[in-house]
Amino acid sequence: MTECSDDDIFADFDDRMDTAPIQLGDSDDSFDEGFQKNPSSIDERSVIEEYRKLKEESKRIDELAVQIKSLIMICREMEECYTKRIDQSLTSFGEIRYLHDGSILMLVTIHNITSQPMIDWTLSVHLSSVFPRSFQSASFCQSIPLGTLLPGVRKSFQCHLNCEEPPFLLNLSLIREFQLDDIRKVFKVELDPISVTFWNQAQMIQRKSSELNTSFSSSIRLPNSLINLLSGSPDTIVSIAQVFKAIFKVSNIQDDTIILCIPCNATDNFFVKITCAKDGTAHHLVTIGTESSRSHTLLTQHLRLHLIVEMSKLKSRPAKGILMLTEMDAVSVEELFKTMSTAFVVGATGAVGSELVKLLADSTKFSKVVLLARRSVDAATGDKFVQKTVDFEKLEENSEDVRNLDVAFCALGTTRGKSGPDGFYKVDHDYVMNAAKLAKENGVKQFVLVSSGGADETSRFLYMKTKGEVEKEIGELNFEKFVIMRPGLIETKRQEFRLGEVVGCVLLKPLKLFSNRFSSSATEIAQAMINATQTDDTGKHIWDNVKIVEEAKLYSA
Repeated sequence: MTECSDDDIFADFDDRMDTAPIQLGDSDDSFDEGFQKNPSSIDERSVIEEYRKLKEESKRIDELAVQIKSLIMICREMEECYTKRIDQSLTSFGEIRYLHDGSILMLVTIHNITSQPMIDWTLSVHLSSVFPRSFQSASFCQSIPLGTLLPGVRKSFQCHLNCEEPPFLLNLSLIREFQLDDIRKVFKVELDPISVTFWNQAQMIQRKSSELNTSFSSSIRLPNSLINLLSGSPDTIVSIAQVFKAIFKVSNIQDDTIILCIPCNATDNFFVKITCAKDGTAHHLVTIGTESSRSHTLLTQHLRLHLIVEMSKLKSRPAKGILMLTEMDAVSVEELFKTMSTAFVVGATGAVGSELVKLLADSTKFSKVVLLARRSVDAATGDKFVQKTVDFEKLEENSEDVRNLDVAFCALGTTRGKSGPDGFYKVDHDYVMNAAKLAKENGVKQFVLVSSGGADETSRFLYMKTKGEVEKEIGELNFEKFVIMRPGLIETKRQEFRLGEVVGCVLLKPLKLFSNRFSSSATEIAQAMINATQTDDTGKHIWDNVKIVEEAKLYSA
């Protein structure tokens, strides 16, 4: 427990807290005049009375100091428990129950985890403005007296909420007013917010998965740290059953698929199939399938909003994590948690491609990545990767492996010195075009290509001419989005020695201090490639070296 000095205790109080010194009266029997006149004439009863008043005032000040110190310690200890995020030491637990009349019963359990008794505290419940909805007609703001809560004791409190249709967010706080004469001080502890969505009403039903039409589905990749937070069991091995319990409040599940029924109004129910699978060692992939587009859109949005609130609790203060949503509308919130993409990569063993694979392994933006390569890629660890050994002369044989994926990344390339003019053209033109045609014929919407600065189909130089021809021919395939990376000199450690790159890196290194026009690292290029897939732009776009470096600075996994 943190020690408090006297200065700490009274730091928050106004100067008016300073009490004026107690003055004895100016009567004939005052201290000074008495001693000046005749010590024997002092009124002993007056002295005793003044002494008694001083003692009572001193006792009152001591009691106030103890009380204030206790309130400060309660606030500090409760705030501190949220940084640990351990179930047994959390201050509050919330539970939502829908009633037959359409109202909501909220049960809140308050746990006094401090070493101080909590006396005359109040639980305040009020609506947050985070979710973009209007609740003028709703009755939410309530104050519930807690009475006396001794150290280590838990008490549950209930309140009824007359609400509109979810989703909405409830903010909870503990408040204690302190009054000294005309000075008022409020001590406040912010508790975990509670999100109210349609998922609060979900009930598991016994129904075969084959009987439910799930034409509309999407997946969300959940970090195990979030699962541990929601289940209150940090640093444990996360199981599929634990995911179902933490996210959907369904216990004792042995299978990887469940069917839930969610009432949306008095006459209509949503049926949803949920499948959970491990995604590497640090994530789980949850797939939600519904019978209609409307129910799927509504339920996935509600779940994402709920998870935004829950993930904010990973921060030291829950409220700070969700303040970023206050100015967002429903569309931008939906965009914040887009459905994870799928992709395939060619050129995964090269300088840029290998860095791309490393980034995709940790990225939360992609749930499945197919690698088409002539040899195994060591960096491709985790369940999201599917490795296929291919012959680039017969790439069309891998149509089933890439069908309906979202993105194609192409980082294929060699050099004239390594493969000769014919070999260079075969790799940098023919193989690249084979990959582009494979993507187009199998419904891939985005194609991201690593080309080169100075690419020009009219160039007299084979390298620049080939790069320019490829850019033009892929553009004619009319992908929904086609992004061309045109880096300058690529900074990387290659297995083979390239004299031109070594000399160029030495000469351009000082210039990079002043400009981003000349070179970029393989990692920066890979980061920009992933960022390019996350924009809403369509059509053809060329990112030069300056754009690549700028986007790399904005990259997040």
